[in-house]
Amino acid sequence: MEPRILSSGEPGRWSPGLAAVLCAALGLIGCSFPAVAQTPLEIRFRAEVQGQPLACGKIYPGVGRARSAVTLKDFRFYVSGFRLVGADGSETPLALVPDGKWQSETTALLDFEDGSGPCRNGTPDMNDVVRAVAPAGKPFRGLRFSVGVPEAGNHADLTESAPPLDLVALFWSWNAGHKFIRLDIATKGLPQGAAFHIGSTGCALQSPGSSQPRPPCKSPNRPEIRLDPFDPASDLVVVDLASLLAGSDLEHNAPGSPVLCMSDPEDLDCAPIFHNLGLPFGQRPAWTQTFLRAERAAHKGP
Repeated sequence: MEPRILSSGEPGRWSPGLAAVLCAALGLIGCSFPAVAQTPLEIRFRAEVQGQPLACGKIYPGVGRARSAVTLKDFRFYVSGFRLVGADGSETPLALVPDGKWQSETTALLDFEDGSGPCRNGTPDMNDVVRAVAPAGKPFRGLRFSVGVPEAGNHADLTESAPPLDLVALFWSWNAGHKFIRLDIATKGLPQGAAFHIGSTGCALQSPGSSQPRPPCKSPNRPEIRLDPFDPASDLVVVDLASLLAGSDLEHNAPGSPVLCMSDPEDLDCAPIFHNLGLPFGQRPAWTQTFLRAERAAHKGP
């Protein structure tokens, strides 16, 4: 099971450009690598609701604890820390290929809204793929990555951040951090909209120009995704909103709390979605995430 080759002919040869990407991704200065063959690959994602493709303006019945009819208003999330798992269980970090829009050396943005209809506060462009490079000729059997922005880039000044970390809609406030997941929906009981915004909480704010190290956030809230088996050549990552929202009451929200979850560790509306993301909540320990799963892609071609 080798990574899917995107270019024609043999796998891509090592180049200074790929070396620069890997050095930046690993945070190394003045580094160099031996001349080894590399393979470009892409990790594809598909968003759906109970098997139906996700789209702005479409109504999806039977979602959540009250079996609500859900309409999408926004759905975007960040991913980072990609590794492929070898046959021996070892992990190989993947270097993301920066494109100036959807991904930097460390972080990629997946965008499943198109700015139309109820998604009018979004953007017309969409993205459902992460592009990277991996060692050529090495078999892989699994995939690992995180949902969220790495701590090193999570609290940077938004006005100085490069894409995809420059979006106001995916940031809470200066220095407070990014929204790792932004999911906005509408239901009959909450027609004005309900939001699930997941990000780090309990983060200390700092004054501009402070030289003091930032203490870690009390709740990082970066789901770690483990997909086994996973073959980049034939599999894709399915993002199922019905699984993410399972157990949530989408018709009401807890009194005195945001509608519905802003990652507040005291907001009981957050408990089901944190559970489905594989995150701890209050006294409840982390569980196996049900947000994402691997699936064999439909065959394309003659």
